[in-house]
Amino acid sequence: MKKSLPLLFTAFAILLASCQQDIIEQQEQQKNQEQEGPQSTKEEKLDGVYYLFDLQDRTVKVLRWSETYSNSITIPSAINYEGKDFRITSIGDSAFYHCDSLTVLTIPASVKSIGDATFGNCSNLAIINCKAVIPPTIQSNTF
Repeated sequence: MKKSLPLLFTAFAILLASCQQDIIEQQEQQKNQEQEGPQSTKEEKLDGVYYLFDLQDRTVKVLRWSETYSNSITIPSAINYEGKDFRITSIGDSAFYHCDSLTVLTIPASVKSIGDATFGNCSNLAIINCKAVIPPTIQSNTF
């Protein structure tokens, strides 16, 4: 019994050191998360359109439309949000999917990419004005 007691204490010390290391690592992870600050993206609905704002890059992605739109939509090149200007750089997957009332769409030069099925089933979309010198990247089924 006397011989196994030092072994037991050694095992206990190793276990305790391991637990302390886990606690230290958890505290460091929590500290790093707090230092990273608030979230880097934020979704907002403005004028009937849902946008995803990248708060670090100051860029915006058009996410989807609300059903209040009819006839013509002009996507702005930038949006002022919380006192800061954000450039609209992309239109997301299915953003205007099944928007039957959409007939005319104007896309600004700032848009560099348009996602999958973005204008799918827009049966009345007849005119697309793209202001870009270099057309945005589109998917095979964007329209």
